[in-house]
Amino acid sequence: MTKLSILFVDDEPNVLHGLRLMLRSKRKEWSMSFVGGGEQALAAMEEKAYDVVVADMRMPGMDGVALLEEVRDRWPCALRIILSGHSEYKDILQSIRPAHQFLTKPCTPEDLSGAIDRANWLQAAGLNEGLRRVVTSIDSLPSLPDVYFELREELSLETPSMHRVGEIISRDLGVSASLLKLVNSSFFGLPVRVSSPAQAVNLLGMDTVSYLVVTLRLFSAFDRPERLAGLRSSLWDHSFATAGLARVIAHLEHADQSVSGDCFIAGLVHDVGRLIVAAHLKKEHEQIMERLQAGEDLLKAEQAVLGTTHAEVGAYLLALWSLPERVVEAVHNHHVPSRSKDSGFTPLTATHVANVLEQTPIPQEGDPDVSNPEMGLDMEYLHRIHLDQRLPVWRCVCMEKKIEAEEGDVEG
Repeated sequence: MTKLSILFVDDEPNVLHGLRLMLRSKRKEWSMSFVGGGEQALAAMEEKAYDVVVADMRMPGMDGVALLEEVRDRWPCALRIILSGHSEYKDILQSIRPAHQFLTKPCTPEDLSGAIDRANWLQAAGLNEGLRRVVTSIDSLPSLPDVYFELREELSLETPSMHRVGEIISRDLGVSASLLKLVNSSFFGLPVRVSSPAQAVNLLGMDTVSYLVVTLRLFSAFDRPERLAGLRSSLWDHSFATAGLARVIAHLEHADQSVSGDCFIAGLVHDVGRLIVAAHLKKEHEQIMERLQAGEDLLKAEQAVLGTTHAEVGAYLLALWSLPERVVEAVHNHHVPSRSKDSGFTPLTATHVANVLEQTPIPQEGDPDVSNPEMGLDMEYLHRIHLDQRLPVWRCVCMEKKIEAEEGDVEG
């Protein structure tokens, strides 16, 4: 793979020198340039294409926000990262619009390398130039509330407090109400009724709750225009049910809390690419819908019109927004898990199976035996990871959950 080209921008020479030293081990993988200001950065980008731009927020003349806005408009395919010691929320909210990621100083080599290495995945995602421009120019992140940034700051501490995380969420009534409605649903399957964000954090873990906040806001970003209302509603119902089944499957495989949380999040966002296409590629979306109405398969229709599918588009955006790598991979491969090199159970496994089972009708008397493989499942993949024999158990329990959910809806 071609080396990543990265441009670091900071007006403090000592910071640039420190970055050079800190990242010496990456010289075989990255082609790095270091400049002392925004105008110099733009001049450098005129001369050479960069995959990633990492800029300080506060610089004399052109600051990091203005620089990344210019980069977004002129080189929209570049990954844009703000690196700053300033943690004032108004500054973060201002900077996050042109930035894909926000890292605070002092930043560890692991955090910085991890953020930049995502560009490796983005390069290999297979999206054409036009689609990359669309996805990288989406700026729905500003709709995220202050609570998200406060959560990020708390979780970055060496010993974050569950109580503090719960307090932060409670201050945003909209997020708090949506979160409690979500975790108390029958599909989430918690053994007790959750009455506060702090209790949700205690039961689900801080990372899972943090990413649930992101996901809730991600879907709310597509409330407008009105033409998306029906698609958003149907996709939310399907995605929410898929997330619940993915979590059920994770529990059946005795996955730990972290993996179980990633399974739920992956199920919740696995089809977000469909919303991105509908919102930002209206003409192409209409062409896809025409093909669907003519009886063509969704993936084939997307491939014919876009040259890719909603899975790749959604994964691309989620990678830009720093969701967990396991979640991004599950979204990217949920229709074709055999592309993965995994040898065991992962969130991809749960998301792939849950997506199919959620769309499978509840069996009635006289239906085929539950041990029969499901249409749409990648049985070769399940056999390769030695989990094909678990399918009857997953199917049986998931169908029971679907029946419980249906009965709950009727009673409600």
